Amino acid sequence: MKRRRIVRTVEVTIETEESIVFRTGQAPRSISMWCPECRREVEMVTPEQAPGIVGVSPRAIYASVESRKVHFSEMPKGLLLVCLDSLTGLKAGLDR
Repeated sequence: MKRRRIVRTVEVTIETEESIVFRTGQAPRSISMWCPECRREVEMVTPEQAPGIVGVSPRAIYASVESRKVHFSEMPKGLLLVCLDSLTGLKAGLDR
């Protein structure tokens, strides 16, 4: 007696939503999020916050983003976030 084989396919869809809130008028704050380049969760800041944290000029931050010397993530509505770990490496390179 032959048995019939039953094949079932299950499709799972996972949706995620992330909200990022920056408040003005307060000390610069970083947020913890996934950096695809570091492959781990790191502190991220806006390019406007970064100069006060790592001590380099805003121009150096934007130039490093454009040349991909620092890790960054582009969020919805044009928000750019920069990985603090990669900024620390940038500062070390500029200090040499």
